[in-house]
Amino acid sequence: MEVYQARENQTDQVYQLTARVIREVFPFYYPGPVVDFFLNLHGREQILEDIRQGKVYLLRDGGEWVGTGTWSRNHLSRIFVRTDCQKKGYGGFLMDFLEEKCAQAGTSVLIEASLPGAGFYEKRGYKTFCHRSTPVGEGYMLVYEIMRKKLQKKEF
Repeated sequence: MEVYQARENQTDQVYQLTARVIREVFPFYYPGPVVDFFLNLHGREQILEDIRQGKVYLLRDGGEWVGTGTWSRNHLSRIFVRTDCQKKGYGGFLMDFLEEKCAQAGTSVLIEASLPGAGFYEKRGYKTFCHRSTPVGEGYMLVYEIMRKKLQKKEF
């Protein structure tokens, strides 16, 4: 397994991986308008902008892209692992890499957790410190958690 910083010509790979996971997992947790909100939130243009800013990473194993994550100082977002690769250590490997980047910038990391991801983050030591909500249209509201984890810089 290796993590690479995404390049502009990989925008479609990041988008396709992200959209695939949202379409395969999120309907079990959210109604259609909320799923559509997530697809728009993590659209090609947003991904491209984050890639241009050097924030997006891809996880590769055996010649295949299996996960992606976005990092900005002490904030992680857009963490997705292909559904056929979940529960095999890929998410933990990717999070270790991204958390190390956060540790270089500060002492804690923040993540906005969707329902499918919250349990994974809790197992990694994240604690919910507030709940937020966002109207997504058609009378639906997305409720999510802001989670934080204290980090320690590794001494070499």
